Amino acid sequence: MNKILLVNPPYNLEVYKENKNFSVHPPVGLAYLASFIKGHGYDVELIDANALNMSKNELIDLLINHPAGIIGITSVTATINLVCRICDKVKESSGKVLIIGGQHATFKAEEILAGCKSIDYIVRGEGEMTLLRLLNRLKINKTARGLMGITYSEENRTISNPPRPPIKNINKLPFPAWELLPRSRYRLNGFQDIGFKGEQLGKLISTRGCPNKCTFCSSAHFWGKPRFRNVDNIFEELVFLTQKLKVRHIDFMDDCLTIPVSRFRELCNRIIGNNLNFKWSCYSRVQNINEELVQLMKKAGCFMVLLGIESGNQEIINSIRKNITLEQVTNAVKLFKKYDIDCLGFFMVGLPKDTKETVRETVDFARKLNLDFPFFSVTTPFPGTELYDWFMSSNLSPGSFQWSQLSTHGATVYRTENLSSEEIKKLYDYAIRKCYLDPAFITKLIIKMIKNPYKLSRYWKLFRTFINV
Repeated sequence: MNKILLVNPPYNLEVYKENKNFSVHPPVGLAYLASFIKGHGYDVELIDANALNMSKNELIDLLINHPAGIIGITSVTATINLVCRICDKVKESSGKVLIIGGQHATFKAEEILAGCKSIDYIVRGEGEMTLLRLLNRLKINKTARGLMGITYSEENRTISNPPRPPIKNINKLPFPAWELLPRSRYRLNGFQDIGFKGEQLGKLISTRGCPNKCTFCSSAHFWGKPRFRNVDNIFEELVFLTQKLKVRHIDFMDDCLTIPVSRFRELCNRIIGNNLNFKWSCYSRVQNINEELVQLMKKAGCFMVLLGIESGNQEIINSIRKNITLEQVTNAVKLFKKYDIDCLGFFMVGLPKDTKETVRETVDFARKLNLDFPFFSVTTPFPGTELYDWFMSSNLSPGSFQWSQLSTHGATVYRTENLSSEEIKKLYDYAIRKCYLDPAFITKLIIKMIKNPYKLSRYWKLFRTFINV
């Protein structure tokens, strides 16, 4: 069993099929896994069915007829039902070993195996070492008994082995196997599109985990204590992407690239000092932003930052342990705007202590910030978060529900003590209309497009995406 197939399921066509404007991102996590096990002697292929616009049935036929005896499929909450249906069909027609992983699979492993008998193994948490150890056992026909990080079924029992400790030194991991991905098929959302497409796009992860513990996020629980790559290692990958692969736009995928500040400052100076010709975007928190740092980011090629703001009410922000202030948000946005760095802010509608009034405060705050784009979503209790634990243990949960009923941009079964599911959806629609159809906002976009014609397509695509929701 030396032939391994890793799969990214076709979620745009099968899950988000009502909207054709979604971005198509490379599955960097799978590419890391592919590179790691390939380096240990396995013959690895990676099928990005999402980027290839494959239907569910097309993918099932491919998997059944593929020579690989072991198939690994990644999953998130939105795709877990799709992944289970694919596994059921593949198992019906083949004797292949089926493995799944990802954040949803990590936190709901036993529930998944109870409902989907076709899955043989679930890799929980960080996947490289666990998957390698499992493949080594399967190669010599040994069981997964005692193998850390694995959940599996044996004699009608579901067994969850102890978790595997995180990899201490992530600088030693090989770079993602970009050669296995259909690079020409990737595209970004309108707000991040600056004219570079397909093979000119790249992604980079310099950190695993997050030092913050926001109640709605599972990152800290999935990755454990945050681990940071050193600047030498990051820069080596930047050189590989920009000089070997000719990437012109790199999207840093860290939860917060600007932490720790000393490393981030060193990285920016290294980029500047070596004249790497690329543009980049990143996620950042607001409390460590100052004018000197923003100037450095601009000089190093940053064209956009994405900020998790979440609410325009300080008490709500405190309740989700965001550890920022509205004043810090305002000051950071002003600095980014001063140095012509596009600024996108994320906001959540229906946080546990939200009321109709606090949601309206959030909408008003988003409008006053003068962001390039305010991005709203329906609060969603994903497994692995404190928000999920609170929701499921309260009398607010409907008990049994389908994961597809938790939508970040539509109707949801989630509700709070102050807001019903229907009220949350109406408030979300209110936020969309109030911000995106605001004449002042539209005028600002028109002015931007006149000054920068390449933004015409970018903002039109984005406008259609959210007005169609």
